[in-house]
Amino acid sequence: MLAAELVGSGLDTVFGVVGEGNVELTTHLHRSPGVRYVAARREDGAVAMADGYARASGRLGAATVTHGPGLTNTVTPLTEAVRARTPMLLVAGAVGLTDRTNRQRLDQARIGAAAGAGVVDLTNPAHAVADLRREQAEAEPADRPWQPPTLPRPAPDPYQLASAAQALAAAQRPVILAGRGAVTAAAREELERLADRVGALVCTTLFANGFFAGNPYDLGVCGGFATGLAERLIGDADCVVAFGASLNRWTTANGRLLRGTVIHCDHDPAAIGWWLSPDHALVADAATGAAALADAVTDPATGPATGPVTGYRGPGRASEIASYDVADEFQDASGPDGIDVHAASVLLDRCLPADRQIVVDVGHFMSVPSKYVRVRGPGSYLSLSAFGAIGLSLPAAIGAAAVHPDRLTVCFVGDGGLMMCLSELDTARRARLPLLVVVMNDDAYGAEVQLCRHHGIADDLAWFEPVDFAATAAGLGLPARTATTLDELERATGELARVAGPALLDVRLDARVVTKYYRDAIAAGGHHG
Repeated sequence: MLAAELVGSGLDTVFGVVGEGNVELTTHLHRSPGVRYVAARREDGAVAMADGYARASGRLGAATVTHGPGLTNTVTPLTEAVRARTPMLLVAGAVGLTDRTNRQRLDQARIGAAAGAGVVDLTNPAHAVADLRREQAEAEPADRPWQPPTLPRPAPDPYQLASAAQALAAAQRPVILAGRGAVTAAAREELERLADRVGALVCTTLFANGFFAGNPYDLGVCGGFATGLAERLIGDADCVVAFGASLNRWTTANGRLLRGTVIHCDHDPAAIGWWLSPDHALVADAATGAAALADAVTDPATGPATGPVTGYRGPGRASEIASYDVADEFQDASGPDGIDVHAASVLLDRCLPADRQIVVDVGHFMSVPSKYVRVRGPGSYLSLSAFGAIGLSLPAAIGAAAVHPDRLTVCFVGDGGLMMCLSELDTARRARLPLLVVVMNDDAYGAEVQLCRHHGIADDLAWFEPVDFAATAAGLGLPARTATTLDELERATGELARVAGPALLDVRLDARVVTKYYRDAIAAGGHHG
């Protein structure tokens, strides 16, 4: 009954690990027409795959595991998904109510609740489906595919709107900042109309990376992962209007970037002022708020603004943005001890196929490919960093690649993170998806090395003996290469990017090179987040 209900509600892809508690459900799902079941090697991998699938597709992610350790193995990726607000259903088998001596018995509802997930406890087969429907936030009929929640689109308060419009109209260097809420609301057209009206530059939060791709006034990501040009221009802005962005300490670089007037628009009143107190607030979804603000903005000298104004754009601004070379931000330190992570990322941006999606793991290296390896649209950049756990990116990339088998998915992962999910290389091989795993390999927990050095602590526990990841991947049946120089990296990237299925590229980095983001974060208090 549960399998039929899930399939009937539009579920077409499930990730899982079978066990005593879920083997019958999984078998029914696997045999259901139109359902693709991807067998992971570990339960945490299955949940991270469902997370990546949901983020890349905008559809419901689904995973199934057995009881006891099957569920406890999922706690880290489940917490990540909760904090990232990923739409996901995890179906976990449970020990029977009368089986009081089973060694895998535990209070599973408390496990899910501790991770922050909503919990539906199905105990009676007579009304299990009804319980599932009632407890699901959507309660969609069985004959309708699952869809994301339809959020209310209230018009902003007229007084607040007039006050914000007056402040924006008076700005000479305005910037429009789009967050994930703007992506969810599909608000690009409305935000660009507002930006054109006031002559604003545009940028995004990290999770909305690529939202304004192709716009000549797009500065890219705002915050700690901003390019030097973006950091300078956003920092000099006299007004920043944020739509569907939390304005957390990462987006604002601990508040350092937002020096002028701040206008914050969000459909959730509780989200406004949570991290940073704005000068003006609009309670509305991004599309409605941007459209209303564009209509309300007036030029104090000429009355209602009826066409584009210079604003922050000015003569040559688009050319300045287009010609900016990120390679000028660093001095390449590649040498006998390995490749500079900055130079490697710039080269990979140039050599990888333009139509790509990237998934970036957590670690010392993460700010660099996030900054320098560009994406061409929203949803093409994924970072499982809401919980700050390493090792989730490879399974998430498998889930994302399942959404877009027609283009290359590139997974950037450190050597420490890959060792935590190494078994899922086998899942990638069996799934035969176009996936390039790029190991940013410094033979260490690089973040901890820098942290120890900052505090004057011996860093020997953060170092490891070299691992031949290319040989490991080859042993699992994946094409693989190792690059110790930029020339080798360029050749290997060209070869592996043409592989039809999964492949691995082991990039040997110089561990002495410290990223700017991490250097600034350490100086600010030793937290890399």
